[in-house]
Amino acid sequence: MESAVVERSSQIPILKMTNDPMTKEIRMTNDETILARRRLTFRTSCFVILSSLGLLSLVIPPPASAQEPELLPGELPITLGRELIGATRLPTLREIERAVRDPEVRPVALFRLHGDRHNHYAPAWSEDGRSLVALRAEIDARTCKIILFPELHQTEPLTLYDNAASYEHMPNWNTGQATRLAFSSNRGDDQQEQIHLWEPSAAPFPVTTGSGSKVLPQLRITGGQSQILFRRVDQFELLPLASDRSRTPRGQGMGEADEMRLSPNGEKVAVIRSTSGEGSSQELLLRERTTSREIRLVTESGRLLRSPRWSPDGRWLAFWSRSKEGRDWELWTVNVAQDQPAERRAAGVRVQEDFRHVGPAWSSDSQRVWFTAAQGEQSHYPLQWLSPDGSRRGQVEYARSLTTAIDLSSCPSSPTPALSFSAVERRSLELFVMLLNHP
Repeated sequence: MESAVVERSSQIPILKMTNDPMTKEIRMTNDETILARRRLTFRTSCFVILSSLGLLSLVIPPPASAQEPELLPGELPITLGRELIGATRLPTLREIERAVRDPEVRPVALFRLHGDRHNHYAPAWSEDGRSLVALRAEIDARTCKIILFPELHQTEPLTLYDNAASYEHMPNWNTGQATRLAFSSNRGDDQQEQIHLWEPSAAPFPVTTGSGSKVLPQLRITGGQSQILFRRVDQFELLPLASDRSRTPRGQGMGEADEMRLSPNGEKVAVIRSTSGEGSSQELLLRERTTSREIRLVTESGRLLRSPRWSPDGRWLAFWSRSKEGRDWELWTVNVAQDQPAERRAAGVRVQEDFRHVGPAWSSDSQRVWFTAAQGEQSHYPLQWLSPDGSRRGQVEYARSLTTAIDLSSCPSSPTPALSFSAVERRSLELFVMLLNHP
């Protein structure tokens, strides 16, 4: 069986067959008639979606039978090399084109990315949309490991510190240039929880030192400068990273807080802080970094808050909230560009309270916030979205064989409309990827 893979080009990719099953490029036949037809559908074709995801290992199946769907001239049916859910084949270019013309957001394809006897949680995309990270709860060892797909075409993930008796969690991709991953780990002789950094083609290494548990890293890379915002015990620090991998004892103090999140341009910080006194709750503040001026965004008292997430354009914040006495989480948003108070947008949201590094999932164009509903038939929980002002909302359907969906993540790369999430189809929580017709 021959294989095919996608080669990027400023024009239309050129298709060429190869007998090498490990080839990672698809080159389409260099026929001018075919190329002219494909220019109309190239940006919305399976080839574009899959190649932007890094899913470059595709297999050409045997010749199509009479029952196969109609293909464009020169179009070849392809299989993904991953198990499709709720379908027996990938859609054709005609079907993709019809899906893109549909104004409603709906799935184009759903496939299992990874699964084994362990439970997997909290998948998260890199900023370029080519890599995915997740947590693996190892049942026998009673620990947590980070698994990583630097490219989604890989059959098996990379496990960070695979052979170490250590606990890793809270992975966070960098914003800005490059592709790097910060995470928290207690690997080391002193068992102290430090912030570690993973880079492509290099072993992970610690970037902090000293006592005190260090968690909730946020890595920012701009203009060749790298900084990590993290919490040491109850105080946040902003640490510049040295190019020689040397460790700095202390970073710039950012104050006491439960959570902090830098805005996309780094000029503002979303701060969740516990209030003092009897019946204490939490408050959400917006801090200007240049003046240290703070604005209170949540005016309702007696609430718990989690996981503030900036929209890519930096105009909105979305976060989880519930009353101290209640158990049901809600999705709230606030327009920080207009200094408006936060408002409740959706009730009955599935939230894992211990995963503060998992928050509402923004679409790449800042027009939708994705979340998982907490109610569904036979534990089949809908994947839902709403506009940040709450004026529009919808949901996408998927195979009923998947249950207990949680930890929804939206791909931040604008040409790659895709979601990832955890769900159960067999016995354990596995990782799934859903391709959409719109961002």
